Amino acid sequence: MGLLSVPLLEAMPIRMEEFTEGSMFYPIVSKVREALMKEKLLPTDDQSFVSAASAKIARGGELRNLLNQDFDYCCE
Repeated sequence: MGLLSVPLLEAMPIRMEEFTEGSMFYPIVSKVREALMKEKLLPTDDQSFVSAASAKIARGGELRNLLNQDFDYCCE
């Protein structure tokens, strides 16, 4: 549905170190983290979504633009 946004993700309790295994919120945090790792839920710069396991973080538009370029050369 495309409803996940960066501000929403920043507000979510997904840092495992903040919730001990005995915490009543641990099962929720654990399942949310697992879903983010496996499912294509994280928004990308091109308006698509990617799983955390496949995500690459780039700070700044210049780096994102560099990584998005199509190169017609082959490395030996």
